[in-house]
Amino acid sequence: MQDKYDAKAVEQAVRRRWEERGAFAVKDDDPRPKYYSLCMWPYPSGDLHVGHLRNYSIGDVWARHKRMQGFNVLQPMGWDAFGKDAELKARKEGIHPAAWVESNTANMRRELRELGYMVDWSRELATCNPKYYRWEQHLFLRMWEKDLVYYSPTKVLWDKATGTVVARRDVDDGKVARQDVEVREFPAYQMRLRRYGEELLAGLAKIAWPEKIVKDQQYLIGRSEGMSIRFALEAPAAGLEEIEVYTTRPDTLMGVTYMAVHASHPLAAAAAERDPKIKEFCEQALQILPIDAGNADSEKNGVALDVRVLNPVSGEPVPVWVADYVIDDYGSGALMGVPAHDERDFSFARKYGIPIVRVNALPGADPAAPVEQAEVAKGVAVNSGPLDGLDLAGCVAKLEELLGPKGKARRDHNMSLRDWPINRQMYWGTPIPIIKCAKCGLVPVPDEDLPVELPLDVDFLKEGLASHPEFVNAKCPKCGADAQRECDTMDTFVNSAWYYARFACRDAADEMVAARAAPWLPCDHYFGGDEHAQGHLVYARFIHKVMRDLKILPPESGDEPFAALLCQGMVLGSDRKKMSKSQDNTVMAKDILERYGADTARMYIIGIGNPKDAYPWNEEHVRDHALFLEALWTLARERREQVAAGADAEPAAANGLALKRLQAAIDRNLKEQRFNNLVFGGIHSIRNLVRDNPEDAGLQHQGFAALLKTLNLIAPHVAEELWAGLGYEGLLIDASWWEPIAAAELQGDEQLYVVQVNGRKRDELTVAAGLGDEEVIAAARACANVARHLEGKQVAQAKVVRKPGGHGIVFFVAKG
Repeated sequence: MQDKYDAKAVEQAVRRRWEERGAFAVKDDDPRPKYYSLCMWPYPSGDLHVGHLRNYSIGDVWARHKRMQGFNVLQPMGWDAFGKDAELKARKEGIHPAAWVESNTANMRRELRELGYMVDWSRELATCNPKYYRWEQHLFLRMWEKDLVYYSPTKVLWDKATGTVVARRDVDDGKVARQDVEVREFPAYQMRLRRYGEELLAGLAKIAWPEKIVKDQQYLIGRSEGMSIRFALEAPAAGLEEIEVYTTRPDTLMGVTYMAVHASHPLAAAAAERDPKIKEFCEQALQILPIDAGNADSEKNGVALDVRVLNPVSGEPVPVWVADYVIDDYGSGALMGVPAHDERDFSFARKYGIPIVRVNALPGADPAAPVEQAEVAKGVAVNSGPLDGLDLAGCVAKLEELLGPKGKARRDHNMSLRDWPINRQMYWGTPIPIIKCAKCGLVPVPDEDLPVELPLDVDFLKEGLASHPEFVNAKCPKCGADAQRECDTMDTFVNSAWYYARFACRDAADEMVAARAAPWLPCDHYFGGDEHAQGHLVYARFIHKVMRDLKILPPESGDEPFAALLCQGMVLGSDRKKMSKSQDNTVMAKDILERYGADTARMYIIGIGNPKDAYPWNEEHVRDHALFLEALWTLARERREQVAAGADAEPAAANGLALKRLQAAIDRNLKEQRFNNLVFGGIHSIRNLVRDNPEDAGLQHQGFAALLKTLNLIAPHVAEELWAGLGYEGLLIDASWWEPIAAAELQGDEQLYVVQVNGRKRDELTVAAGLGDEEVIAAARACANVARHLEGKQVAQAKVVRKPGGHGIVFFVAKG
């Protein structure tokens, strides 16, 4: 061992050792049980930032621990290399996206290697590789055959700045400027996401995902129970005799004081042809984004139409309005306005002087009292004739009785999830394998002609694929006539929706997912940001189910792609703001690697706090970790003889118990994925125990072994080098984790208790381990500081909580 710790020299030497021995290579025929640990792959932006560092470091802790537990661990890496960001950046820089991506990928690959992640680089993938996207095109064609992809005009969000369709999420999270977006009707290739809505919803109960992600997906799917109710028009109009609405609150039917329709509804369109003012309003309303239309806080606008409908129960006429807060693809593009019991309806009615009638009330409320604000809580029907006194379920049953035989109402459900338009008007993406023939229409490319390769000699700064005659011009596979290829490319979320499966059989030449991938699937644990809850994670679940149903996946692959999920929190700037170039507060991984080395960077980013929470960057704390590793190196070098001498010795009883308790705490924190506690409660604590007991050779040997095994998860280079320097056998990465520690091994002869009075620590108490609760409480009351805080007070509660492997707690609740 060198006298002084040189991080860069150690890390380079250890990486060479790993590479020479193929330490990270994963074999499908390894006899150990398989475990698939995966981090969301990055977009090759050029440099890793500390957000990447946190995600991949967290994933590597888990993967390394699983390997030490005896699993054959697959942890692959690849590049989400297609897409608008790469194309726009290449346009700005005046270079080809392929060159831009290749340069950035090389740089990021080097940085990831420097960080020592346990990645099998032989499985590396990139979405821009024809060998990869060929199978994406294959999937598209199989879906086209089964009507899981269809071509139809649909309303989309159009980004005027870049000339392409964008996703609603891109507008919502600020990636696309809201003022640059307009609503257009556009022909689109749409995947039938909605067909899988029920299964997507039900599947959330079968996977170990964070509650927030589950709720986000439930919200996106938006399944609701309600009724569809038909309102007859007072007189036929626009070819209609009635309007059907879907509502989740049929118990408020008697409170309908107006009906609102979307600007694209036939009634609105017919009125717009007759009235220029209505036409102008409809044109403006059609440009409102759906995310804004449904916003309860936005201003609601409308225009009254010369049309009325009849309440199906009372027969009372109700005016019809065209309103800009109606969502056209929810229900039938019409809603019943119940201003007393809906916030948006209340705002609209107040603005336009529409009557507001209470028809639902909580127990004890005055049914005749004026409505000052929307009352959305569910009570019982009031002022509702035959529905009076009934709750929601009772109203549904009564309406079925009254209106069902007339065909005016039925139980129904709805879903806000919509089909997925996948074509983008960008060059840098997967070509859609469709040929447009004037005679035959849309004709799929034959399988033998796959992949349809993206030409790289395109002047993408001008017209993209449309400017490349060799690509555009083709023969119709059906009739042989001159035809043209589709020039739109696929949404990059299609690229990333199935990559996890391809990692398991990266070199399969004749099938999308080979049979040998089956043992790896589904992915056991997935790591990434929660910003993907309503995008990538939904699409990956959908595509997995599609591939299952199309028998592309091996039968044993399950119904879900990712069994468990951990979403890490952000690393904020030192100013506690979200890191961004505009804020000039972004910390790049290369700067930390250059200054401190990989192990210090990894140790800081893991120790920063609970993986699920956001924390600000703190350069001073990074230096503290560097100093710790230097001191640990010095301690190990000084204790080499004691470590060797203790190979066949046992630690002193008290020290052995203390070590086991620390190991048990490490196991518990790993199980709960509180990786930050491995740093201070684990590595630092074992270091302190070893450092403070130099005469205990057995502790030196076992303590350093436990310390380095834990350090291997976080700072693997220095851990590997110290493992070799202290004379332990083999590579540390191949070492086994310690055996599970039973609770009985943690008891010892004595038990430490922290004593609290009214929630505040007042003393500590060490007693024999076998004492009962009453005896422990009595001993705690006898502690001088505890007795002082209980003096003159009545003890309302005294309780003992025992924690195997750690201190117990005695609680006193005192009054007076």
